[in-house]
Amino acid sequence: MSFTVTEIVDNQRCIEDISKMSSYSSLAAKHLNQRHGNTYKRYYTNPQLEECYNKDQLIEQVHTTFPWCRVDKVHNVYATHMYGLYLLRREEIRLETGAADCEMTLYHVTTEQRAKESLEHGLDWRRTKRSRFGRGVSFSDDADYADYFADNRTGEVKRVIMVCTVLVHKTSTKIVKPNSGLSIPPENADTTMSPNGRVYVKYNDYEFYPLHFVYYERRLEDLSMSRYFNKNHKNNFKNGQLLPTTAERYEHQRQNELLRRQKQQKQDELLRRQRQRQNEFLKQQEQKRYFEQTRRQEQQRKQHQYNHQLNIQQRTRNERNNGCLIL
Repeated sequence: MSFTVTEIVDNQRCIEDISKMSSYSSLAAKHLNQRHGNTYKRYYTNPQLEECYNKDQLIEQVHTTFPWCRVDKVHNVYATHMYGLYLLRREEIRLETGAADCEMTLYHVTTEQRAKESLEHGLDWRRTKRSRFGRGVSFSDDADYADYFADNRTGEVKRVIMVCTVLVHKTSTKIVKPNSGLSIPPENADTTMSPNGRVYVKYNDYEFYPLHFVYYERRLEDLSMSRYFNKNHKNNFKNGQLLPTTAERYEHQRQNELLRRQKQQKQDELLRRQRQRQNEFLKQQEQKRYFEQTRRQEQQRKQHQYNHQLNIQQRTRNERNNGCLIL
């Protein structure tokens, strides 16, 4: 099927030069615009991100499995060439199997930098360093699961939930053992799953496409709120003892915080009383010094008055003695 430029460009709000795009890329761009629900068409020759204005429904979808996710913003992904190859692979699967519905909406969590790099290179399974359930690109139908088990080695708190449409044709029924290093899915399947059914691993290129980037901040305290925190064997046991559940842990933290506040209040009260006693002692010492100074001053005044009277009496006696001598 071919399209002319006139048929594709039905308005003047084109971002890039349409002449640079092939007819198939134009068809992919048209289909992508419809999928994002745009009222006017956007055609990009390079991968682009654009703010999603109808994000409430998407955020609600993420909050279904990841309710404490603090969403910062949501972007629509426009990678026309990548999406065109995805559409081609989808049609191939539909022609091979006759199945009309082979798409699933799955989540992949990564850092913001890696998410933007994937616009140019895609989610390349050859760059995978963590392959617990197979050397491919891992997805999950649970955003909480995808966030909890995402790579923590980078230390970056700015994360992106890549909301992807994934082609799942044939899933292997063979249980994949963790860390088995599986690189080719068994039973001629294109997808393998983890034993708990939460992880889907894709091994072929262009069988997935990131429709949206959901930006959020990942905090350490949020990890303990995950439903999978106590299901992780590394968190469940320590020295052979079962660790408390999340509710028990929070209750313990609340009790510790209450005890800490009570202890702090007692220390503050004790300090207040000590300061009060110290102020009273200083006040008493000041009064004693004042009374002592007043007493000395009074004694000095009386002594001075007494000396003055003695001087007068002595002078009077002297005058009388001198008068008697004259007579």
